[in-house]
Amino acid sequence: MFESIRLRDELVNELLERWANLEGQNPNADKFFVPNRLESAVRRFIKLLSVEEVSESMEIAFEKLGHKRPYSIFKYFCGICWKKLKYKKEGICTSKSSSEFSTHPLPETDDFATSS
Repeated sequence: MFESIRLRDELVNELLERWANLEGQNPNADKFFVPNRLESAVRRFIKLLSVEEVSESMEIAFEKLGHKRPYSIFKYFCGICWKKLKYKKEGICTSKSSSEFSTHPLPETDDFATSS
């Protein structure tokens, strides 16, 4: 059990570093800053989606809203993940490179609500 917790913590830290990197921060610095609720959201999403899907959702959010405030990017990231979960439940592929994904675009920021 401790091994799986340790692995999960390592995956969460890698994704938080990925976020900092996408934001232009140096994830190798002693400290980097991410939105307050990002860690708990990442923990939730890696239980429900693959690490690759969560990382891809971060990339999409930064590609779309990289010029916005961090909280806006965070909300958009969460919306992408929730939409992927909905598509997964409906059996729709959500891979960025799949043709099905491109025919079912992800929502604009106002089309979703994040949950706490």
